[in-house]
Amino acid sequence: MALPVSEVAGRHGAYQLEADGLVRRVFYKASTEELLKHAALPPRKGVGGKNSGDDLPRTPKVCGVVFFDAAAASQLLHLAFDPLFEACSFLGIDNGASPTGFSLYLDLLASVASEVDLGSFAPADAAPPLAHLRRQLWHSLHRRIRLKAVVAERDDPSQYHCVRSTHDFVKLISDLQRPSSVAQSFFQAYVEDVEVENSSKERSCGVHASACIVNSVLRGDCKVAEGAIIESSALEDCHVGTGAICTGLKHMKDLDIPSSLSLQQVALMGTERTNGANPCCLLTLMIDDEARKGDFDGTFLGQTWNMFFANTGLSPQDLWPGDVSHRTLQSARLFPVVSASDINTLSSASTCQSHTQSGLCLAWLWIEYVRACRAEPAADRTVRLDLWRRRWLEVFREAGARKSMAEIAELADVSSELEWQDAVTAETNVLRVKHLLLKHADQPISHILQDEVGRGRLGLLDIFDDVASDPTTPLDVAARALSQVAEVLATLAGTRGGLRSGSARNPQWRGALTQLASHDPANRAKAVFEMKEIRSRWLKDGPVALIRAARHYEAAAQVLILTAVATCGQFIKTSPAKAIRPPGCWAVVESPARIDIAGGWTDTPPICYEHGGAVMNLAIRVDGSRPIGARALRMTDQLELILETWSQDHGSTATPGETACVCRRLADLEDFNSPSAPAALLKCCILCCGIVSITAGGASLEQQLREAGGGLRVASWSHLPQGSGLGSSSILAAAVIRALIAAFSLHMDDESVIHAVQNVEQMLTTGGGWQDQVGAVIGGAKICRSAASLPLQVIPECLPMSDAFAEELSSRLVLIFTGRPRLAKHLLQNVIRQWFGRAPEICEAVRGLVKNAEDSAEAIKSCDVERVGACLSRYWAQKKVMAPGCEPQPVAALRERLEPGLLGFSLTGAGGGGFAVLLTKEPLAYDWVKEHLANSPGLEGAYICKAAIDTAGMTLCDPAGGAYN
Repeated sequence: MALPVSEVAGRHGAYQLEADGLVRRVFYKASTEELLKHAALPPRKGVGGKNSGDDLPRTPKVCGVVFFDAAAASQLLHLAFDPLFEACSFLGIDNGASPTGFSLYLDLLASVASEVDLGSFAPADAAPPLAHLRRQLWHSLHRRIRLKAVVAERDDPSQYHCVRSTHDFVKLISDLQRPSSVAQSFFQAYVEDVEVENSSKERSCGVHASACIVNSVLRGDCKVAEGAIIESSALEDCHVGTGAICTGLKHMKDLDIPSSLSLQQVALMGTERTNGANPCCLLTLMIDDEARKGDFDGTFLGQTWNMFFANTGLSPQDLWPGDVSHRTLQSARLFPVVSASDINTLSSASTCQSHTQSGLCLAWLWIEYVRACRAEPAADRTVRLDLWRRRWLEVFREAGARKSMAEIAELADVSSELEWQDAVTAETNVLRVKHLLLKHADQPISHILQDEVGRGRLGLLDIFDDVASDPTTPLDVAARALSQVAEVLATLAGTRGGLRSGSARNPQWRGALTQLASHDPANRAKAVFEMKEIRSRWLKDGPVALIRAARHYEAAAQVLILTAVATCGQFIKTSPAKAIRPPGCWAVVESPARIDIAGGWTDTPPICYEHGGAVMNLAIRVDGSRPIGARALRMTDQLELILETWSQDHGSTATPGETACVCRRLADLEDFNSPSAPAALLKCCILCCGIVSITAGGASLEQQLREAGGGLRVASWSHLPQGSGLGSSSILAAAVIRALIAAFSLHMDDESVIHAVQNVEQMLTTGGGWQDQVGAVIGGAKICRSAASLPLQVIPECLPMSDAFAEELSSRLVLIFTGRPRLAKHLLQNVIRQWFGRAPEICEAVRGLVKNAEDSAEAIKSCDVERVGACLSRYWAQKKVMAPGCEPQPVAALRERLEPGLLGFSLTGAGGGGFAVLLTKEPLAYDWVKEHLANSPGLEGAYICKAAIDTAGMTLCDPAGGAYN
């Protein structure tokens, strides 16, 4: 790997390359002239193939990345058994040899360069042992290994930065801070109340837009001035001056750091503990101080040494021992060793002044000195410096333990510093996640979660518990917090725990989930605590238990989603029907299906009330008929529920079949939330309408039915295949609810039915959205919206459509049943997980879905068939982002073959199978589609249906088939 650089290549190594990247020679610290002559990269081409006039000459700098393939690695392995190289490995060292090394770049890589000859690489008069090693490297590897260099693109963000001083470091950070830089996302920190993401605007917390805060926590009233840098620090109520640098400051409070000062707290090893705590030094420098400059041309705290000695009263003998021949800032013993605990608790200037005699605050003397030198007005500086000498001079001279920068570098406890950085990262991640959950609902947290779990830390679990259990936490946030507990557990389990989706009805969790469903915030806290207790036990039982626990946390999140959706209950209104339906008279409902044209997924809870949703769809007849319906009969002589699912309407004279589900006890209804249970959908509808309740304070089913006016016989049917994608389950629920209400001589308007079905979907745990029932209850074309708020309210808008345009659109619609039913629930679960994690691609797709729905509504209003088709195809592309893998390969192949004759294409519903909806360029193109379908491998069971727009929508009929009201 090589990086294209200018200016600094002469300080390092550079490659001379052939056109194909083969390395001819390796240069080290070559002159600019030599580099430009032999190693310069070709000029970058601009517009029209011309050289870019502003492009500086660049050379390929040697980078640290080197890859050896199997053949090269085998050649290297042979060297380990060469006696000459024995001392270069632990095998020889353990055998008593004196350690010897050679350079990866200057020796090994240079030896395989194509134009290197032995005489120049290892001259005969070169000193051993390196000369012997170089000769053997050349004999063993030259011409046997081909070395090629890949040069990074010049606009690639992975560029080389030469950092040789604090000043260079500041420049590097400033460059990375530019808004165009991709590196800005790496600078993650937590500032109380405000998230630091290197915004171009100033923050109300007092962090200047140009300041850089890396892996740090700032609490309280922290002020950070222009150009300041804070890294791996924890500060509270601190003020950091312009251009100041803070590194590794551990829990500092009330600290006022002067501008242009660099402050670094370094833990030390190999020294005695001070006051029972680990010792440390506080390196205090000005940014332009250079460690290696001598006492004649160097500076400390921005002052020449002569000025410094004059101001402080110190002498060179105070700083440099008699045996130090070269006096530099690096060797000056300027920094007292102090207790880490004391330096943290005594960081405020006022507190420091009261402890000077004890020596506990010696670390701060240089900050006090800088303040004295900068006192305003200037006339006060003499007095302030005199006070500084009285306070600190003798204390400093008598301090037994003072270290120089060189000694601090030698004694630095690197392990302790890395542990501190890791601890700050953990605290930052935990605080940022809580902040993002509560304040920035649109921001992703999955990357933080994965980072924490990857480091083996589970502190996020406690944060999620706290957020979910807090009675003041909004329902949507609490649900998201519980879902993120599931993410932590699943990430921890990895691939060893089995399938992510599955049952969540373990008896150990039942009590907590029941409490969670009580809608009482106080019970929510109890439920979260109980789940935490169970989780702590299951954590010890391995990956399978972790996945099982994750499923129960997702079930808990679903309970809170159900609670949030239930807020739509205030928009459900029931009134007496215009005509009284006599007992023994069936209430019959017929309904069209629906096809979604744009915006699907945004109607799904919690997306629909967290982001807001918009869906445009059409009510359709399939092959000329309404494929979905329901019947309900009130029985005064039978106090029971007879629930049936038919393949078609058997009429009012049909007797209950053997497959009828008969409920005579409340216990028969308790499996309502299991989609695979007998007549589960019908049970949910009955409970949702309030005809009976399984928590009715002890009243039996028979007592509740007597009070309601009789038993019920309910039947539903659908001509559509299972997993059709045409919204049949939600439409069935709407038809059943309308029939049930009518059987008791009551009435619900369209919007009330729409909201009631939303509750049914959540009770059934299929978790669907509201677009299906809207598409069928209201005829024709419509766009329906929900706001990003609770209570959840769905507001439909009928789109005007002339008879001529409806006929034209119908003539171009073709339905293909792919023969591949899809289970929407599992697709839905994956999307909701991604949404709860605020995956950027999902959030972007949701925004695009809403916009496309609005565009498609405008297309309908303007009677623009081609624009409708474009919206339909765009919608399908968006669905594939939401649910990758939702397009089976045979369907994709068919779509590609049909594309020249299509205006638009999509799979209905969530995708993955079911019906495909085609909008063809030519009307009545059924035979053309059928011909292509017949030659489609993998779609042997597929067939075509005709679709026509149904402008009437769901209809309540009398038993003879006419309109009842």
